[in-house]
Amino acid sequence: MTNPTDANTAVPVITRGATVTLHYEIRLPDNRVADSTFETEPMVFVVGDGSLDSRLEESLLGLPQGEQTRILLTPEYAFGDPDPEMFHELPRADVPDDLSLSVDDLVEFNLP
Repeated sequence: MTNPTDANTAVPVITRGATVTLHYEIRLPDNRVADSTFETEPMVFVVGDGSLDSRLEESLLGLPQGEQTRILLTPEYAFGDPDPEMFHELPRADVPDDLSLSVDDLVEFNLP
């Protein structure tokens, strides 16, 4: 993280315009992990560059370097409420035979 320090702690804190490197984990209400960077490269962004929702950025402002925190976001502040347009049904024939699916599995794929 590159940014000014907090006068009381002399530890860099997140401010607007700061370059921030962080790992994140997104969990669903049932505690399943929907996305995580902990087994890959961390996310790098500039606060205020538009890559994150401004409300999420607001929750990061002032956090000191090295801080671990949890941020609880309701749908309207995260990915939004479920959008029926984003649900897609695929014929079973289009699913690889070696893919074992169960109810409530999360599956990521690209649409043509």
